Amino acid sequence: MLTEEQAEGIKKQLIQQINSWNTEENKKQEVISQVEEMSAEELEEFLSKNNLMKNTGEDKQDCPFCLITEGKIPAYKIAETKNAIAVLEINPISKGHIIILPKSHSSDESNVSEINIIKKEFEEKIKQVLNPKKIEKSSFNISGHSAINVVPIYENEKLERKKADKTQLEEMQKKIFIGEIKEKKEEIKPPIKEEIKESKEAKKSEEVLEKAPRRIP
Repeated sequence: MLTEEQAEGIKKQLIQQINSWNTEENKKQEVISQVEEMSAEELEEFLSKNNLMKNTGEDKQDCPFCLITEGKIPAYKIAETKNAIAVLEINPISKGHIIILPKSHSSDESNVSEINIIKKEFEEKIKQVLNPKKIEKSSFNISGHSAINVVPIYENEKLERKKADKTQLEEMQKKIFIGEIKEKKEEIKPPIKEEIKESKEAKKSEEVLEKAPRRIP
């Protein structure tokens, strides 16, 4: 059974996705009203019928962030590593506002090193494309699943949360898209022929010197 906290978190994510639908406003509001009026039990039944609920071996119910990382709730993906994913915030505080989510359900984001990898790649990209004054990071969690807000700050901009429509989100996704980030390994290059030749000649000279008779004064 979903807790009230889990139910509220899932409702919030569902409503955010409904707001991004490209349909008439009155139809969206009708669906939103239905979601808001659902009890935790009704919401759980709805998720189960639509294959949006996953039980683990411990009978733990999915949270909205798990639904995003597993692709069960559509999102505007910006970057991804083996253990983390970054998506656009659909109600952004500023241009390029993203959320970084560990793929594992955990309240402690520090155990996923990829978060810092994504943040670094994102900062480099956003500076090239949108040139913010600075970039701020803050932690939060929903239903016990940690997340990181990464918010670009611009000159003379009033920070307030605004709903972005589908077109705005798609355009921003194209501008700042990074894609899959793989672990970078240091490449070890084989020595070139000249280096091998010099090494052999040096070794040969050392052998000659060792064999040469000592000079007696």
